[in-house]
Amino acid sequence: MIEPADFNRFCLENGLSPRLTKKHLYAKGYLRGSMEGEKINYSVMFHINGHSRRMIVIRPAEIF
Repeated sequence: MIEPADFNRFCLENGLSPRLTKKHLYAKGYLRGSMEGEKINYSVMFHINGHSRRMIVIRPAEIF
């Protein structure tokens, strides 16, 4: 899990578009997301120690 701000910063530091990177990872099944109407939300809300935080959940690649 990674906070959206940290994910965005990592992408920008490596010359990637955060929005397109999330879209690509989601399409490949590496990113967890949810539908909100017709929009895909690439972050998940977690309640940790009484605080709500949005996190981007990246799944590890399966090894065959």
